[in-house]
Amino acid sequence: MKEQQPQIDVGTLAKGDLWARGRQELQSMGMTLAPAPDLSVFNEPNPFIAQTGEIHRPQSRKILFPDVAPVPISDVPEQAAVDIPQEAAASLPFSVAASVPSMSNISPPNLAVPDIGTMTRKMAESGMLQGNEIAHPASASSPGADVYRAILHEPDEPTGQVSTEEMVQIVSQGSATIFDGRTQLEYAIGHIPKALSLAPKPDAPKSRHVGDVAEVARIVPDRNAAIIVYCNGPFCGKSRRLGQELATAGFKNVRRYQLGTPVWRALVGPMEIEPEGIRYIRKGDHTAVFLDARTPEEFATGSLAGARHVPVTQIAAAKADGRLPMDDFNTRIVTFAGVGSEALALANALARTGFNNVKFFDGTFANLLMAVRGV
Repeated sequence: MKEQQPQIDVGTLAKGDLWARGRQELQSMGMTLAPAPDLSVFNEPNPFIAQTGEIHRPQSRKILFPDVAPVPISDVPEQAAVDIPQEAAASLPFSVAASVPSMSNISPPNLAVPDIGTMTRKMAESGMLQGNEIAHPASASSPGADVYRAILHEPDEPTGQVSTEEMVQIVSQGSATIFDGRTQLEYAIGHIPKALSLAPKPDAPKSRHVGDVAEVARIVPDRNAAIIVYCNGPFCGKSRRLGQELATAGFKNVRRYQLGTPVWRALVGPMEIEPEGIRYIRKGDHTAVFLDARTPEEFATGSLAGARHVPVTQIAAAKADGRLPMDDFNTRIVTFAGVGSEALALANALARTGFNNVKFFDGTFANLLMAVRGV
C-alpha cells in the first residue's frame, strides 16, 4: 500500500507570518528544523539593478588596442534603449550621475548612491562571507567617479589598486609587468592580454593558492619596478595573497587589479587563450564556439573541426543566420585567424555587441593546428 504523503494547508500558511507558520506545520509532522536564518541582509538594496536611463550597449566597453582593425560601426546593430523603473535608483553601486567615459553612450539621471560596503559587511556578519576573503566594494560617491575608474575600498591593504581604465592603459602601453595570480590552467583558459603566469608557491595548498614570489624575482629583479597582479575578482584572495607576499619580499611598486577577470570581461571584453586552454576546452566544453576570422578563400582550404567562419565584417549576418550563439551570450567563444591581430579584432567587435566570454588566440593558424593535434 502506497504511503500517503502529509498535506500542508496552504490557505493557513498564507495568513500571518508565512515563515513561522511554515515552520510550525513542518514541526507538527515531526521534522527537526535548524534555527531560522537572519534574512535582514536581503533587505539591502540590490547593487546589480540598473538605473533608469537610456543605455546603448555597442559603445559601452573600453576598446583594447583600438588601433587594431576596428569593425565598421554600421555592422554593429544598434540595440534598443532600456527603460528601467525609477524605484531601482537606490540600488546602484556607484554614482552614475558622475562623468562617464567619452566612448560610452550612457546618459544617466541624478540618482542616490547606497553604501555597498555596509551591505557587504552585513553579509559577512551573517556568515555568507567568511575570513579574509571578504571584499568591500567601493561606493564611488566622489565627484567624477564612474565604473571604469572604480576600485575596492579594503581595510589594511598590503598594496594599492588600479582601476579598469588604468589597467587598459597598462596593457596597451606595457608600462608594468602583469602577473596572473590564478592557477596555471586558469591562466591558459583565459587571461588578460600580456599577463604572465606563475608557478604555484611550493607546498602551498591548492585551496590557498598563491604564485611563487621567487619566480617573480627572476622575471623582475628590480624591487622598484612596476608590477600588477590580478585574479578572479572582488571575492578572490589569490591576488591579495600574492600582493602581500611580494610586499613582504621587498617589492615596493606592486598594485592589484582586484576587480579582476569578471570586471575585465564585462567592461573591456576579450581575454587571451593559450594552447593548453584550447586543448582543455576542446576536450571538456562542447558548448564552446570556435570562430575563424580568416578570408573565405583561406577558410575553404580547411579549418579547425567544427569552427564557424565569421569574418569581422559579418557579425550582423552571423547573428541572423545562427553562426553566433544568440540564446546564450555567456557562451565561451574562441576566435582565431591567420595572425593574432585579426583574431583580436574579431574578439573586440564581438565584445562590443554583448558577448562577454570571448577569448582570442594570439598565434598563427599553423600554431593553432599544432595546439589541437590529437585532441
